[in-house]
Amino acid sequence: MDRCFYCKGTLEKRAVNFDFRWGDNLVLLENVPALVCQQCGEKYFSAEASHRMKELAKTAIKKEIKVREVCVPVMSY
Repeated sequence: MDRCFYCKGTLEKRAVNFDFRWGDNLVLLENVPALVCQQCGEKYFSAEASHRMKELAKTAIKKEIKVREVCVPVMSY
């Protein structure tokens, strides 16, 4: 894949941050390999990266490993 499905922009390989939500839990994954549209910013992940993201998030939620924690403000609309 070399073009964005939505806007037909050019895709480039990048390491991105991704907030992964699992139920009521939120895990921020850093340095995830992705293809990113240079025009609209849409992110595309390989099947391998998606599987790894899921496994990392599940591990973090179970409190088995954690690199660091950050405080995130939560507001209602």
